[in-house]
Amino acid sequence: MTEIFTNDEWQAIVEVIPPGKDLEQARRELTECIRDYRGLRLPRAKVKVAQKRAERRDKLATKVAAEWPEQEPQKRAQVNARAQLEGLSMLTRSIKGKKDPARDWLYWRLMAIWKDCFGMALTTTSRGPLVRFLVAAVGVATGKVPNAATMRTVVRRARHPVPVVVHRERRQGYRANQTPKNEF
Repeated sequence: MTEIFTNDEWQAIVEVIPPGKDLEQARRELTECIRDYRGLRLPRAKVKVAQKRAERRDKLATKVAAEWPEQEPQKRAQVNARAQLEGLSMLTRSIKGKKDPARDWLYWRLMAIWKDCFGMALTTTSRGPLVRFLVAAVGVATGKVPNAATMRTVVRRARHPVPVVVHRERRQGYRANQTPKNEF
């Protein structure tokens, strides 16, 4: 098993862990978390290249299936190519712009380790132990040390998530709080 942490990185994390906690379990959990995060990261450029290849495969499979419509393998190839293209398109949309599901997962997992392994609450102070823990752990995982203010914002958003509001379509002639009558 290769080590994820250098001695200095691990010492920075240990300094913010509350005393009396199981450091071996914490190291195992953090190592697994960071290893999983590194496996989740997808370079946008590679996803784009894969999507272009899938588009070419889809066009070719569609053309072949149109030429031999009675052949089952060609139909299966077309269905598989279309499914792969749709999957890559969905993946491209999920990492579009500033979206980064892997980074969001990393924040969620680190806060879960903070709560579950250390039994600590998600509290935010300007340089509190949770913020220092996140700065140290995210720095190890990503190779870039994040700003403490950014980590405070992440914790605040985790503590007070914005509710998802589902808007009903307004039908003509009805108010928003009235339910329409069945017209069957």
